[in-house]
Amino acid sequence: MRVRQITHIIGLLFVIGVISGNAQANNLKTEKAILTAPPMVPPPLNRDHSAKVVIKLETKEQIGALADGVDYVFWSFGDTVRSSFIRVREGDEIEFHLSNHPSSKMPHNIDLHAVTGPIVAAPSHHLPPRTHIDI
Repeated sequence: MRVRQITHIIGLLFVIGVISGNAQANNLKTEKAILTAPPMVPPPLNRDHSAKVVIKLETKEQIGALADGVDYVFWSFGDTVRSSFIRVREGDEIEFHLSNHPSSKMPHNIDLHAVTGPIVAAPSHHLPPRTHIDI
């Protein structure tokens, strides 16, 4: 069996809106983000106000079948290879915790789509194995 290494970055897709940096964490209710594996999406948000949404995501290298007789080293994000869907509202403040599993051999990072703010997939955020970053 052949094992190949992924050499590109898998991105996260935020399902709803652009995250605004205008939220004030001190005044916001904190809630844990619901992450789902594609093609499933998180349930609708039943709130009409901004919140502080805490996201915890771990990268991990996992071997899986790419084709019959061909194994591949996939980069999983939240135990799914296609990454995870996360639903937030415009105006939410995001607290993001990314960790790279100790068994990983490669550094990993993420690319946040439709996100504004001071930290968005900068090269300095490549995480070596056994490390984590709070964004």
